[in-house]
Amino acid sequence: MDLLIELKNKGTLENGTDNSAIFSDEDKQAAKEIGKSCGRKYHVLLREVLIFIVLLIELDENIIAAQAFVFFAAGYETSSNTIAFCLYELALNQEIQDKTRREVCDVIQAQGGKLTYDAVQEMKYLDMVISETLRKYPPAPMLSRKCEYNYQIPNSNVELPAGMRVIIPIYGLHHDPNYYPDPARFNPERFTKENKRTRHPYTYLPFGEGPRNCIGMRFALLQIKMGIISFLRDHRIKICDKSTVPIKFSRRSLVTTNEAGFWLTITPSSYN
Repeated sequence: MDLLIELKNKGTLENGTDNSAIFSDEDKQAAKEIGKSCGRKYHVLLREVLIFIVLLIELDENIIAAQAFVFFAAGYETSSNTIAFCLYELALNQEIQDKTRREVCDVIQAQGGKLTYDAVQEMKYLDMVISETLRKYPPAPMLSRKCEYNYQIPNSNVELPAGMRVIIPIYGLHHDPNYYPDPARFNPERFTKENKRTRHPYTYLPFGEGPRNCIGMRFALLQIKMGIISFLRDHRIKICDKSTVPIKFSRRSLVTTNEAGFWLTITPSSYN
């Protein structure tokens, strides 16, 4: 967003052509020291990262602004919809809501009333609730990937030629009863450590997987958790007359969302 603001205010991005001026002598010396202390592997990695930054500055301002916009847009509606779907399911499942609120409030109280990053990471049941929300309502119902080389699917006569587009049906995987029995049921217990070990990791792909997975995954999860915590610590969520039960997905949206939006009753509450 800083890039977008700079482009809007100045009409251009400052990126002198002298790449050697990007890093001060102190920066270069610090990089060398980090490399020595971490070993050659990390020294090479750090060097590659620095080279990438230099090359990035050589890009024209349209590409830079476009990339900044994509970072902003990709994490906006997806995160807000996940929060909405989570609150919707908690409204339908009051016992799960109560258990989640109890954990949230207990952890915050143990931290002296402060909501810190470490406190959020301690909320294991909240993490399970959000994982189940992303399982049932993946932000992107499918992924598209390009086959880089000829690939023979194991135990079959099917070969994927290089250049072929492959569609990964995320929603289908997340609702396959072979992996998730009774898939329409909202059940956070699917994501206990023990239950996760029984499934192939690629049957759960809300952020994709591998080197091209969602670059904003950690930030998105933290953002979603903070949103849910803000609601649960002081409010109770219930279904209302306008609530859509069951959900009817929008056919016009590129991301998973409800056709009629989300209508819930939110009332003040306290946990002692």
